[in-house]
Amino acid sequence: LKSSYQTTPIPEKMKGLEFLTLPETMNRLGHEGRRIDIFKVDCEACEWSCYQDWFRVDIRNLLVETHVTGPQGQSAGATFWQELLDHGFVPYSKEANTLPAAPQGLLFEWGFIRLHTDFLNRTTSNNATVGMT
Repeated sequence: LKSSYQTTPIPEKMKGLEFLTLPETMNRLGHEGRRIDIFKVDCEACEWSCYQDWFRVDIRNLLVETHVTGPQGQSAGATFWQELLDHGFVPYSKEANTLPAAPQGLLFEWGFIRLHTDFLNRTTSNNATVGMT
């Protein structure tokens, strides 16, 4: 995926390939304005540069592989998690990617369900904690 709001250098091995943003992909497929019930993202660290595009689409269930904290470091990672929560994405699953080719402890598979933010505001104001460790 390509970000519609951030310019990220394309690795040399990927030059010449066409990359689209999520809205561009939906447009090309004729899916504008449609709900996405399950959206799986495994884009080799592009999640850090394109995740804000996910908020512009009606995604109900987000499955994403994250790669450590991304190229901008821990502050970018903290922003990523907070913005997901601010847009109603609540984690329900976290699993380390333990495939032999995966760098150990660096890749995680997450499952998020999108709840209405009114629900989250009521829940967090009642001293409940939303999130996973």
